[in-house]
Amino acid sequence: MASLLEQGNLKSKRNAMKDIRKQQDSGQQQVSNYPRTLKDRAERLLESTHCRDDEYVFKREGEKTRTRIPYKNCFLRSLNYITDPDKAIQAITSLNKKRGGKPLFRNLPIYLINAHSSIEPRLILEPPDDMSPKQIEEEREYTFTDQLEAGFSLHIAPSTKNLGFVTRSDFFNTKATSNKFVISTTPIGYDASCGDKSQFLFLKSASGDNFSSLRKILMSENFNKVFTANTKSSSLPWSDAHFQNIMFFPPGYSVINKTYQFWDHDHSKQTSDKWGVIRLDTLTRSQIQEGALDVWSPMKSNATLEERLSCLHPLCAKKIKKTVVDSVKNNTDVSLKTITDKLGAGIYLDFSCSGLVLKIFDHVKNKYITYNPDKEYEHIEDVLPFYNAIQEGLEEVAYYNKLSWNNIVSRENEVALNESEKNLVSESEKFIKDTTTLQKASLVNRARAEHNMGGGRKKKKTRRKRRKTRRKKKTRRRRKTKKSRRR
Repeated sequence: MASLLEQGNLKSKRNAMKDIRKQQDSGQQQVSNYPRTLKDRAERLLESTHCRDDEYVFKREGEKTRTRIPYKNCFLRSLNYITDPDKAIQAITSLNKKRGGKPLFRNLPIYLINAHSSIEPRLILEPPDDMSPKQIEEEREYTFTDQLEAGFSLHIAPSTKNLGFVTRSDFFNTKATSNKFVISTTPIGYDASCGDKSQFLFLKSASGDNFSSLRKILMSENFNKVFTANTKSSSLPWSDAHFQNIMFFPPGYSVINKTYQFWDHDHSKQTSDKWGVIRLDTLTRSQIQEGALDVWSPMKSNATLEERLSCLHPLCAKKIKKTVVDSVKNNTDVSLKTITDKLGAGIYLDFSCSGLVLKIFDHVKNKYITYNPDKEYEHIEDVLPFYNAIQEGLEEVAYYNKLSWNNIVSRENEVALNESEKNLVSESEKFIKDTTTLQKASLVNRARAEHNMGGGRKKKKTRRKRRKTRRKKKTRRRRKTKKSRRR
């Protein structure tokens, strides 16, 4: 491994813009239409600064033609995810600072988060500016999909709608100099498997050199080979491998603010998982031999509070242990932001579920409507536009996040993986993942849309036509029981 991270050809945005203006002023046609200022660049080129034209395509049972619903998708507008060379330069400078005689990036703590969780995006539909209050009130009596068709746009719900929740926002930002790297090892929309032995076998393999090889891989251009080998392209045209998205969050950008529960929800069943946040790279040989990286064997009961507390990992990180214990006592969640705020710089491996539990704000009832991903929906077109929008949005975030991560860790003379490191990567592809009803429906819908549209979703600037007849909201099928949280 190179002694330090390298800035290479990275230039600050201001210096890059100066070079572009010089080229424009010298008459170079290739850049003649490019913005001359950072402000113009953001307004014209960055999709994170404005809404995009999107559409949902589906085919109702018994109909020959496909229905297209164009709408304004503003889900990404407020997120900080576009690759920024300034942040990469700041991160490299910070990570190259020496701690204990070594550059920080070679000594970053590695934490494991083992808990129940899911991704719960909170959405809201906003009417067009030219719609009258009376018409807005009327349109909100119809299904959310009908509201999209009437011209409403899709947004992340404002924090004012989230009073009483553990987190006020679905995302939080980290500073470029925070040295916080987060990896959600389960693909978005999928669930991890409780007691998955392949996860613990991977950890044991990585522990052979105190997780130095794992850190080395993650702090190199090979970072995205770990945990993602199971998403390799398949020969099947509609394989779910094409839609499996592992999220990498480098420092300086928006991070999904997942919340975690460190106990089993079904108190009548025994548990094998050791719940908690554990620092991996400081585990001793004796701690590992005594079961630090094993499941509980025999399994433990969690019927009483005392039993649930005994199911926590005995080596839970000290700075977060009280927060975790209090959450079990009070039946509350702990947010990812809280965990990273308390523990600071490090590489965080999130082994929990990433199932999508949609929440859409209902203005008529003044509360969120929750869509459980494991439920069968009679009118799937009432759910999939929003599920697909989240999936596609997070795939775009992941694309830029990997570029940003790569900018930080890439070097001119990168060394290929050795056999031991290749074996470690291979172990990471064996993690078990479970799909959900909505994930399978989304896969089929998106694959068919891409197949029929020649690849990729089409974005059209077209005038929206309102349907002549629309189903009233009261005909929608809702989940009546409480939401089932999953790991």
